[in-house]
Amino acid sequence: MGNPGAFHHSITLQSFTVFFLLAVFVADYHVQGGDDGCSLFSCGHLRDISYPFRRRGDPHECGVEEYELGCTSSKATIHINTGTYYVTAINYTGSYFWVMDTNFNTSSSCPLPLWNHIPYFGYYGDTDSVSPPGFRYLLTQSSYEACFCNCSRAVTDNSRYKPVACLSANNSYVYVWVSGSCVVEDLEPYCGYLAKIPFRDEYSSYWRQLQNASYAEITQHISKGFTVQFPVPVYLEPSASEQLRKNINLCLNNSISYFKEQISGTSIINWTHAIFWSEVHFLECVTQDGNDHIHTAKLVLIVATIVSAIAIPKFFFVLCRFLLAPLAVWIFLAYKYMKTRIIIDAVEKFLRIQQMIGPARYSYTDIVAVTSHFRDKLGQGG
Repeated sequence: MGNPGAFHHSITLQSFTVFFLLAVFVADYHVQGGDDGCSLFSCGHLRDISYPFRRRGDPHECGVEEYELGCTSSKATIHINTGTYYVTAINYTGSYFWVMDTNFNTSSSCPLPLWNHIPYFGYYGDTDSVSPPGFRYLLTQSSYEACFCNCSRAVTDNSRYKPVACLSANNSYVYVWVSGSCVVEDLEPYCGYLAKIPFRDEYSSYWRQLQNASYAEITQHISKGFTVQFPVPVYLEPSASEQLRKNINLCLNNSISYFKEQISGTSIINWTHAIFWSEVHFLECVTQDGNDHIHTAKLVLIVATIVSAIAIPKFFFVLCRFLLAPLAVWIFLAYKYMKTRIIIDAVEKFLRIQQMIGPARYSYTDIVAVTSHFRDKLGQGG
């Protein structure tokens, strides 16, 4: 016969397990944006879109404003920096999505990107106007850039420059080349910047092949677009002034602890260290950092102010404790002694004066001794 208690315990455990799994599922559903306020949505040809994306008019807590999508019946667009891009695919596993410049007309026989149509590039240390502290928004993951330039004469000595014949005219020669980044150093002296656009080909693009690619082949790579990252958390280096303030506060606290530790000792050596070595301890702590800002005028001024604030009160303390206090005691004792001597001298002087102007008083014994026991009679001579 079965144990009813064990059966009841098993039912209770199963109920608790089901309830726990249901709670986890509901919590995950809310985190993924599956509640009524932040539900999954479709935009253009894209389905089941969630964080960090949002649509215009969604509640403020849904998605990130910089990842707001514009939706039509067949296209999803996003605004990045100065331009608008088609969102062609989203990879939630890799936390990035594919975009394509809306102004780069791949159906045209001679497409050219806009000169001021530049996305944000993936430099984590930089700042921009759209990213909050600790995050970078809309960073590209482009492997290459197609750089366009307009030259006043034909380029014949640079094999990287590929001519764009359909955009060239008399005394105006348009070229394109592929680089990891379009920089001024790559421009010929008689050429000027025209435009640039990032692209990324994960499958067949090798650097050597791209160096020899023609304008038409480069256009095919550009038409595949490039990837943009989800919000990226970044570590922001503290500013020089903030780091300096932290170092000084740390060294100041260490010096105070050192002073308290030494002054609480019972030996003369401990007291000497506390009195004369605290500032040296502070200076050693501050100057042991090898950063560039250590020897700036600002640091010198701050350290001098702090050392003065420590040394001056301590100087007066030592002066009062070991010099002025004993000196004051000795001066007081000397004053009391001199005052007492003045009083004694005045009394003795008074007594001497009284003795000089007053009658002399003798005792009977003294008189007997002076008169030789009265053996001589007065007035009779000897």
